[in-house]
Amino acid sequence: MERVREAPAPPEESPLSLLQPPPELVREARPLLEQLASLREPGVTTAQVDVFLAGLAAPRPSHEPPRVRADLMLDVLEDEWLCELTGSTGRRAGQVALEALLGLGYPYALEVTPEMLAQARRSPPVPFPFRPVLGLGLAGLNALLPLGVGVGLTELPPPGLLPESFFRLFASTPFLSLRLELWPAFSLALLGPPLLSVLADGFKRPSLKRLSHALQWLGVGLAVWGAALWGREAPASAVLALFTALLSLLTLHCLTPPKAPES
Repeated sequence: MERVREAPAPPEESPLSLLQPPPELVREARPLLEQLASLREPGVTTAQVDVFLAGLAAPRPSHEPPRVRADLMLDVLEDEWLCELTGSTGRRAGQVALEALLGLGYPYALEVTPEMLAQARRSPPVPFPFRPVLGLGLAGLNALLPLGVGVGLTELPPPGLLPESFFRLFASTPFLSLRLELWPAFSLALLGPPLLSVLADGFKRPSLKRLSHALQWLGVGLAVWGAALWGREAPASAVLALFTALLSLLTLHCLTPPKAPES
Protein backbone atom coordinates (compact mmCIF):
# COMPACT_ATOMS: atom_id res chain seq x y z
CA MET A 1 0.00 0.00 0.00
CA GLU A 2 1.48 3.36 -1.03
CA ARG A 3 1.21 6.43 1.10
CA VAL A 4 -0.05 9.72 -0.25
CA ARG A 5 2.54 12.41 0.24
CA GLU A 6 1.38 14.99 -2.36
CA ALA A 7 -0.68 17.04 0.09
CA PRO A 8 0.50 20.68 0.24
CA ALA A 9 2.27 21.91 3.34
CA PRO A 10 0.51 24.25 5.79
CA PRO A 11 1.48 27.92 5.49
CA GLU A 12 3.56 27.94 8.69
CA GLU A 13 5.78 25.02 7.61
CA SER A 14 7.91 24.68 4.51
CA PRO A 15 7.80 21.50 2.38
CA LEU A 16 11.42 20.79 3.28
CA SER A 17 10.70 20.83 7.02
CA LEU A 18 7.75 18.51 6.51
CA LEU A 19 9.63 15.95 4.47
CA GLN A 20 12.91 16.02 6.38
CA PRO A 21 12.52 16.91 10.08
CA PRO A 22 15.78 17.82 11.80
CA PRO A 23 17.37 14.84 13.59
CA GLU A 24 17.26 16.58 16.96
CA LEU A 25 13.48 16.92 16.63
CA VAL A 26 13.02 13.33 15.57
CA ARG A 27 14.52 12.34 18.91
CA GLU A 28 11.39 13.73 20.61
CA ALA A 29 9.39 10.86 19.12
CA ARG A 30 11.96 8.19 20.01
CA PRO A 31 9.94 6.66 22.91
CA LEU A 32 6.96 6.03 20.65
CA LEU A 33 9.20 4.77 17.84
CA GLU A 34 10.89 2.32 20.20
CA GLN A 35 7.52 1.16 21.51
CA LEU A 36 6.29 0.66 17.96
CA ALA A 37 9.36 -1.44 17.17
CA SER A 38 8.74 -3.58 20.26
CA LEU A 39 5.17 -4.22 19.16
CA ARG A 40 6.47 -5.89 16.00
CA GLU A 41 8.40 -8.42 18.05
CA PRO A 42 6.85 -11.77 19.07
CA GLY A 43 5.25 -12.14 22.47
CA VAL A 44 3.64 -8.70 22.69
CA THR A 45 1.79 -8.23 25.98
CA THR A 46 -1.34 -6.22 26.70
CA ALA A 47 0.69 -3.96 28.98
CA GLN A 48 2.97 -3.02 26.07
CA VAL A 49 -0.04 -2.20 23.92
CA ASP A 50 -1.52 -0.10 26.72
CA VAL A 51 1.69 1.94 27.04
CA PHE A 52 1.83 2.54 23.28
CA LEU A 53 -1.84 3.55 23.07
CA ALA A 54 -1.40 5.92 26.00
CA GLY A 55 1.50 7.56 24.15
CA LEU A 56 -0.58 7.96 21.01
CA ALA A 57 -3.48 9.49 22.90
CA ALA A 58 -1.25 11.89 24.86
CA PRO A 59 -0.73 15.45 23.55
CA ARG A 60 2.09 15.77 21.07
CA PRO A 61 5.22 17.39 22.55
CA SER A 62 5.75 20.91 21.31
CA HIS A 63 9.21 20.08 19.93
CA GLU A 64 8.02 17.02 18.00
CA PRO A 65 7.18 17.94 14.39
CA PRO A 66 3.76 16.86 13.11
CA ARG A 67 5.45 15.10 10.18
CA VAL A 68 7.17 12.64 12.51
CA ARG A 69 3.95 11.88 14.37
CA ALA A 70 2.03 11.50 11.09
CA ASP A 71 4.61 9.03 9.75
CA LEU A 72 4.32 7.00 12.92
CA MET A 73 0.52 6.89 12.64
CA LEU A 74 0.75 5.88 9.00
CA ASP A 75 3.13 3.05 9.91
CA VAL A 76 0.47 1.68 12.23
CA LEU A 77 -2.40 2.16 9.78
CA GLU A 78 -0.51 0.44 6.95
CA ASP A 79 0.13 -2.67 9.05
CA GLU A 80 -3.01 -4.78 9.45
CA TRP A 81 -1.51 -6.76 12.33
CA LEU A 82 -0.59 -3.61 14.25
CA CYS A 83 -4.06 -2.18 13.67
CA GLU A 84 -5.62 -5.19 15.35
CA LEU A 85 -3.55 -4.98 18.55
CA THR A 86 -6.00 -4.36 21.39
CA GLY A 87 -5.36 -2.87 24.81
CA SER A 88 -6.94 -3.83 28.10
CA THR A 89 -9.77 -1.33 27.58
CA GLY A 90 -10.77 -2.87 24.24
CA ARG A 91 -9.41 -0.06 22.07
CA ARG A 92 -7.40 -1.08 19.00
CA ALA A 93 -4.15 0.49 17.87
CA GLY A 94 -5.56 1.30 14.44
CA GLN A 95 -8.47 3.13 15.97
CA VAL A 96 -6.27 5.28 18.21
CA ALA A 97 -3.75 5.92 15.40
CA LEU A 98 -6.51 7.10 13.08
CA GLU A 99 -7.86 9.50 15.69
CA ALA A 100 -4.36 10.85 16.35
CA LEU A 101 -3.65 11.35 12.65
CA LEU A 102 -6.95 13.07 12.00
CA GLY A 103 -6.26 15.24 15.03
CA LEU A 104 -3.15 16.61 13.30
CA GLY A 105 -5.46 18.24 10.77
CA TYR A 106 -4.54 19.48 7.31
CA PRO A 107 -2.59 18.27 5.38
CA TYR A 108 -1.81 15.08 7.29
CA ALA A 109 -5.41 13.93 7.55
CA LEU A 110 -5.54 13.85 3.74
CA GLU A 111 -2.93 11.08 3.73
CA VAL A 112 -5.43 8.56 5.12
CA THR A 113 -6.45 6.23 2.31
CA PRO A 114 -9.91 4.59 2.13
CA GLU A 115 -8.26 1.25 2.92
CA MET A 116 -6.69 2.65 6.10
CA LEU A 117 -10.01 4.17 7.11
CA ALA A 118 -11.88 0.91 6.63
CA GLN A 119 -9.20 -1.10 8.43
CA ALA A 120 -9.06 1.24 11.44
CA ARG A 121 -12.82 1.52 11.82
CA ARG A 122 -13.59 -2.13 11.24
CA SER A 123 -15.46 -3.66 14.13
CA PRO A 124 -13.42 -6.34 15.91
CA PRO A 125 -14.84 -9.86 15.78
CA VAL A 126 -17.16 -10.69 18.63
CA PRO A 127 -15.47 -13.37 20.73
CA PHE A 128 -17.33 -16.57 21.42
CA PRO A 129 -18.79 -16.42 24.95
CA PHE A 130 -16.90 -19.50 26.08
CA ARG A 131 -17.04 -18.86 29.82
CA PRO A 132 -20.83 -18.24 30.07
CA VAL A 133 -21.58 -21.24 27.88
CA LEU A 134 -19.29 -23.45 29.95
CA GLY A 135 -20.85 -22.11 33.15
CA LEU A 136 -24.38 -22.89 31.98
CA GLY A 137 -23.22 -26.33 30.84
CA LEU A 138 -21.82 -27.07 34.29
CA ALA A 139 -25.05 -25.84 35.90
CA GLY A 140 -27.06 -28.15 33.64
CA LEU A 141 -24.78 -31.05 34.51
CA ASN A 142 -25.29 -30.27 38.19
CA ALA A 143 -29.07 -30.30 37.75
CA LEU A 144 -28.99 -33.61 35.87
CA LEU A 145 -26.53 -35.18 38.31
CA PRO A 146 -29.07 -37.25 40.30
CA LEU A 147 -30.70 -38.63 37.16
CA GLY A 148 -27.36 -39.60 35.66
CA VAL A 149 -26.09 -41.16 38.88
CA GLY A 150 -29.37 -42.98 39.42
CA VAL A 151 -29.37 -44.47 35.91
CA GLY A 152 -25.66 -45.30 36.06
CA LEU A 153 -25.88 -47.06 39.42
CA THR A 154 -29.17 -48.90 39.08
CA GLU A 155 -29.54 -49.73 35.39
CA LEU A 156 -25.99 -50.31 34.14
CA PRO A 157 -24.06 -53.42 35.19
CA PRO A 158 -21.17 -52.69 37.57
CA PRO A 159 -17.68 -53.05 36.11
CA GLY A 160 -15.52 -55.92 37.28
CA LEU A 161 -13.11 -53.64 39.17
CA LEU A 162 -15.73 -52.53 41.73
CA PRO A 163 -18.13 -54.71 43.72
CA GLU A 164 -21.86 -54.39 43.16
CA SER A 165 -22.30 -53.29 46.79
CA PHE A 166 -20.40 -50.09 45.98
CA PHE A 167 -22.99 -49.14 43.36
CA ARG A 168 -25.89 -50.07 45.64
CA LEU A 169 -24.41 -47.92 48.39
CA PHE A 170 -24.49 -44.83 46.22
CA ALA A 171 -27.86 -45.68 44.71
CA SER A 172 -29.53 -45.72 48.12
CA THR A 173 -27.98 -42.56 49.56
CA PRO A 174 -30.35 -40.10 51.30
CA PHE A 175 -28.92 -37.20 49.33
CA LEU A 176 -29.58 -38.88 46.00
CA SER A 177 -33.08 -39.90 47.06
CA LEU A 178 -33.80 -36.35 48.16
CA ARG A 179 -32.49 -34.94 44.89
CA LEU A 180 -34.64 -37.32 42.85
CA GLU A 181 -37.73 -36.63 44.95
CA LEU A 182 -37.34 -32.86 44.76
CA TRP A 183 -35.65 -32.75 41.37
CA PRO A 184 -37.67 -29.77 39.95
CA ALA A 185 -36.90 -27.61 43.00
CA PHE A 186 -33.20 -28.56 43.00
CA SER A 187 -32.98 -27.94 39.25
CA LEU A 188 -34.50 -24.48 39.64
CA ALA A 189 -32.09 -23.67 42.50
CA LEU A 190 -29.06 -24.84 40.50
CA LEU A 191 -30.02 -23.46 37.08
CA GLY A 192 -31.90 -20.29 38.03
CA PRO A 193 -29.03 -18.21 39.47
CA PRO A 194 -26.60 -18.99 36.57
CA LEU A 195 -29.28 -18.03 34.04
CA LEU A 196 -29.93 -14.85 36.00
CA SER A 197 -26.20 -14.11 35.93
CA VAL A 198 -26.04 -14.42 32.13
CA LEU A 199 -29.13 -12.23 31.71
CA ALA A 200 -27.65 -9.64 34.06
CA ASP A 201 -24.53 -9.48 31.89
CA GLY A 202 -26.61 -9.14 28.74
CA PHE A 203 -28.76 -6.31 30.10
CA LYS A 204 -25.91 -4.65 32.04
CA ARG A 205 -27.58 -5.00 35.44
CA PRO A 206 -24.89 -5.19 38.14
CA SER A 207 -27.48 -5.53 40.91
CA LEU A 208 -28.92 -8.68 39.33
CA LYS A 209 -25.38 -9.98 38.86
CA ARG A 210 -24.66 -9.56 42.55
CA LEU A 211 -27.96 -11.23 43.46
CA SER A 212 -27.20 -14.23 41.23
CA HIS A 213 -23.76 -14.61 42.80
CA ALA A 214 -25.24 -14.42 46.29
CA LEU A 215 -27.75 -17.17 45.41
CA GLN A 216 -25.01 -19.36 43.97
CA TRP A 217 -22.87 -18.92 47.08
CA LEU A 218 -25.92 -19.82 49.17
CA GLY A 219 -26.29 -23.04 47.18
CA VAL A 220 -22.64 -23.88 47.70
CA GLY A 221 -22.97 -23.27 51.42
CA LEU A 222 -26.05 -25.48 51.72
CA ALA A 223 -24.33 -28.30 49.83
CA VAL A 224 -21.27 -28.12 52.09
CA TRP A 225 -23.52 -27.99 55.17
CA GLY A 226 -25.37 -31.10 53.96
CA ALA A 227 -22.07 -32.88 53.38
CA ALA A 228 -21.03 -32.07 56.95
CA LEU A 229 -24.32 -33.47 58.32
CA TRP A 230 -24.03 -36.71 56.33
CA GLY A 231 -20.30 -37.07 56.86
CA ARG A 232 -20.44 -39.94 59.38
CA GLU A 233 -23.83 -41.59 58.89
CA ALA A 234 -23.95 -41.48 55.09
CA PRO A 235 -20.50 -40.86 53.56
CA ALA A 236 -21.79 -41.52 50.05
CA SER A 237 -24.30 -38.68 50.47
CA ALA A 238 -21.51 -36.43 51.73
CA VAL A 239 -19.43 -37.19 48.62
CA LEU A 240 -22.34 -36.39 46.29
CA ALA A 241 -23.12 -33.20 48.20
CA LEU A 242 -19.50 -32.08 47.94
CA PHE A 243 -19.50 -32.87 44.23
CA THR A 244 -22.60 -30.70 43.85
CA ALA A 245 -20.83 -27.88 45.70
CA LEU A 246 -17.77 -28.28 43.47
CA LEU A 247 -19.84 -28.02 40.27
CA SER A 248 -21.58 -24.94 41.68
CA LEU A 249 -18.22 -23.33 42.45
CA LEU A 250 -16.95 -24.04 38.93
CA THR A 251 -20.16 -22.56 37.52
CA LEU A 252 -19.71 -19.45 39.63
CA HIS A 253 -16.09 -19.12 38.49
CA CYS A 254 -17.06 -19.33 34.81
CA LEU A 255 -19.79 -16.72 35.21
CA THR A 256 -17.53 -14.28 37.05
CA PRO A 257 -15.73 -12.07 34.50
CA PRO A 258 -11.98 -11.71 35.07
CA LYS A 259 -10.85 -8.35 36.37
CA ALA A 260 -9.35 -6.07 33.75
CA PRO A 261 -5.67 -5.35 34.39
CA GLU A 262 -4.95 -1.88 35.74
CA SER A 263 -3.34 0.39 33.22
